[in-house]
Amino acid sequence: MSYVIDALLQHATQQPDAIALVTSEGSLSYSDLAKEVQRFAALLAGTRCHTLGIDLDNGKQWVLADLAAMQLDLTTVPIPGFFCDEQVSHLLSTAQVNLVIRDRDEAPGSDWQVIPCQQGGLYFYYRSTPRRSNAAKITFTSGSTGHPKGVELSQQVIDDTARGIVSALAPIELRRHLSVLPLATLLENIAGLYAPIVNGTEVQIPSLKLVGLSGATLEIDAFVALLNSTDADSMILVPQLLTAITTLSEFGMIDLTHYKMLAVGGGRVSKALLEKASQLGLAAFEGYGLSECGSVLTLNLPGSNRPGSVGRPLPHAEIRCSKEGEIEVRGTVMNGYLGEENSSAPDWYATGDLGHIDADGFVYVTGRKKNVFITSYGRNVNPEWPEAALSQNPAVSQAVAYGEARDHNLALIWLRFEQSNDQLESLIEGVNLELPDYAQVHHFIVITEALPQHFLTANGRVKRDQVIERYLELIEDHYEPNPRRLANVVL
Repeated sequence: MSYVIDALLQHATQQPDAIALVTSEGSLSYSDLAKEVQRFAALLAGTRCHTLGIDLDNGKQWVLADLAAMQLDLTTVPIPGFFCDEQVSHLLSTAQVNLVIRDRDEAPGSDWQVIPCQQGGLYFYYRSTPRRSNAAKITFTSGSTGHPKGVELSQQVIDDTARGIVSALAPIELRRHLSVLPLATLLENIAGLYAPIVNGTEVQIPSLKLVGLSGATLEIDAFVALLNSTDADSMILVPQLLTAITTLSEFGMIDLTHYKMLAVGGGRVSKALLEKASQLGLAAFEGYGLSECGSVLTLNLPGSNRPGSVGRPLPHAEIRCSKEGEIEVRGTVMNGYLGEENSSAPDWYATGDLGHIDADGFVYVTGRKKNVFITSYGRNVNPEWPEAALSQNPAVSQAVAYGEARDHNLALIWLRFEQSNDQLESLIEGVNLELPDYAQVHHFIVITEALPQHFLTANGRVKRDQVIERYLELIEDHYEPNPRRLANVVL
């Protein structure tokens, strides 16, 4: 049995009345949660399920299904709500999911049959397929293509990651965690659900509708209402949500100064954004991880914080950098990608991220190896530097940096709201203050057409190669003006 389930049962005995879970449906003590997980496990045990797809909104039923599957040693496949139908179909087929739980009467396909379910409001869809993986969890990365890759994780990796997080955060004495990211996201699943259970603390899981989060879109009024109605002291954020929180705090719409930990991950965080959050009294700390290594690997902490870094490794992870500057990890590493041969875990896993480690053990991530472009002066530039600094300004919705074999860097910018020329110049000047000269934004073009949805990944990241291809004529005309070519560009 997993360490997470063992911890749940232990807390159910030692502190039965302590609140474990708060959702839109009410609260559950540790004793009640353990009993409900047992009941849900009994339901699953009668379905011949070996690989469970969870296609539910954040809330009580998601938690029960996930923990019940863990108790039965089933393979769990969270289905992100932001996946399109084609991606969901690919996920179900690739992982050989044979039972899907939904909160709607809608079969995943023609070969699925509904089976009776005694859990109110849920629909169980079953099909007969052989089991493909013995992993505890298969998490599908959103990726930059239409076909996400399945990351196979063992229960040992999941348990070790949850324990490592609890150990690192112990001095902070967190009591209530507010879950605002989808539970189908591995980061929230492990750090926002399993870790609090291991720690015996309360986790608050409102529906994503109450959060105001739909894909990459945030409904501000709902988000503000939620934050002003909870008494949590920790959250996990992506950079875009930290941008929203700092802006809302600046305008006095929310007060999160009582939070002890606002952990930020899922993408590069602008140093200027972290400094602004600190000035507003927000306990925002950047971390780093990836699905292939169980989610969280490093984290800055109170008393051990170095802005610009992603913190020191947590107890469950070993990190080093290769001679080429690529970050490598040992410890909590995936079994492999679903369906790929030779998927045994390597001794050291090459992450594809570039960075370095300072003398005090703080890890710095400079960008993705595959995204680096080389200027005409021979300088390697990670476009994530300027792009993060730009897109984490409230006025900017998206940004793409380019400078391959050029003598200066160009940024394509999409704005959330109109800016004057002076405001744009000031914005760029502020961005460049945190960048070395060779990585700065030397020129920019504001794109007035909306960025098509298919140029974004399922979780809102820009598909850089596709965007550059779409605007290549505009980019080339900037560097080498050609009136005929410019006439063919539609903005």
